[in-house]
Amino acid sequence: MSYWLHRISYKWEISKPLFDRGYLTIGWGYMLWASDDVVRKVTGNADRNAVHEAINACHKEYREKGEKGWDAMSRYKTRSLEIFAQFRPDDTVVVPLYGGVFSVVRVKSSPKPVTALPESALKDLPVEIKNNEDEKGLYYTDERRGDESDVGFYVEVEKIRPDIPDIPRSYAISDLQSRMKIRQTNAEIYDENLQKEIREVVERYAPIDIHDVIAEGTAKIILEAIRKYPAAVDVEKLVKWYMRKAGASKVYKPCKPKGNGEDNDADADVIAEFDPLGVNIYIQVKKHEDKTGSKAVNQITQYKELSGENFADDRTHILWVLSTADSFDDEAKRLAQENSVRLINGEEFARMLVDAGISDINTAFKK
Repeated sequence: MSYWLHRISYKWEISKPLFDRGYLTIGWGYMLWASDDVVRKVTGNADRNAVHEAINACHKEYREKGEKGWDAMSRYKTRSLEIFAQFRPDDTVVVPLYGGVFSVVRVKSSPKPVTALPESALKDLPVEIKNNEDEKGLYYTDERRGDESDVGFYVEVEKIRPDIPDIPRSYAISDLQSRMKIRQTNAEIYDENLQKEIREVVERYAPIDIHDVIAEGTAKIILEAIRKYPAAVDVEKLVKWYMRKAGASKVYKPCKPKGNGEDNDADADVIAEFDPLGVNIYIQVKKHEDKTGSKAVNQITQYKELSGENFADDRTHILWVLSTADSFDDEAKRLAQENSVRLINGEEFARMLVDAGISDINTAFKK
């Protein structure tokens, strides 16, 4: 399977409706006047050199008939048809369109002359198919437009994203957006990174969110720094900083509660009070790398049990276990669910830190 880019700006009033109906077209309509053998070589041969030779054979026929101006064409001038002739079933084609949108289609057939189009494809279009000794190709039915339309060949296609036939360019990264600005009619996409981006585009169900892109990358850097420099990074201080950024009225480290023996596990490392909301958040902080176990959940739940008098007011009390680890073990998850404790792993915490600083960056892109 190959990847291509092909624009249809030529004869837009015909090519765009045909594209919407599943036919991707190119010009070169005068080629239809060549011998059947030449046309077959163009439509049935994926070798660029063979197609180039067929085009020159067409011009040779014209010269032999006494037609003026049909000299052998350069490789540059024939390139678009040579590329189009290589389209084959299951190939993927990116089709730039007007209005800052594009489409991605899957090829269903090899190239064919427009004289093979079904009549139904032209319904309500200002053209008709003619295929006789005097007239070959698509001809305008509106005399004001001229005579022959000069649309010569097509391949059948299907849109990979029929739910979004015209995909906003904001769905694509800058490399693909730049490629869609090339001036030539078409080109093969060899770059594996661009091919990967095309596959991602057709799976994407929303425009690229610059906030998410920046936040995700920055969060990875923050988490890596926390784990790489354990002596330099005090996670409890980071938690306190985050809570102040989040609008807490008061943030502090509480004393260990007494009860059930001095060796009880009850513990909370940070308390954040949000007075306007009437909310207190109690946080047990762990600096782990792999998994955090159930002890952390027991510590915060026991803290609540042994500090009962502090939980008896009319405020809402929320329990967190925040760990720099990748995840929590099954027992920790079970206990957290039973005791309504929120578990926050390292990745989520790093993202929270990022959002505290760039949470409103998307407003820069609103009209």
